[in-house]
Amino acid sequence: MICSRGEFLIVRADKVLDNAAMRLDVAPVPFYEGRNFFECPTLPLGIIHTEHSRDYPVHRHDFTELVIVYSGSGVHITANGEVPIALGDLFVIPPRREHGYVKNRDLCYVNVIFDAASLLDDPP
Repeated sequence: MICSRGEFLIVRADKVLDNAAMRLDVAPVPFYEGRNFFECPTLPLGIIHTEHSRDYPVHRHDFTELVIVYSGSGVHITANGEVPIALGDLFVIPPRREHGYVKNRDLCYVNVIFDAASLLDDPP
């Protein structure tokens, strides 16, 4: 099942397809790599304070994201639907999961980002 949500498409299936594969007139979903966010390559972990008063477009990344909302409100969108978020909410976004934020009203949160596989590896 394909649902249209503004300028992006969500595919509800076992496998999420890239937008470019579905429609040529839709830009691909941005993909962010952890190596561009982690300050230390041997410790793939970062903390980012984020504030949104506008929509934040759908994107995906190769790291896990723990989101802690400490102010404001908004709507978190994924292939599974839309979930209102507000002060006190905490949720995890797995790697490669398309998601974004809409209807933000002074939404403030902390992202704890990490590469779970690398953190769980036994040291040499």
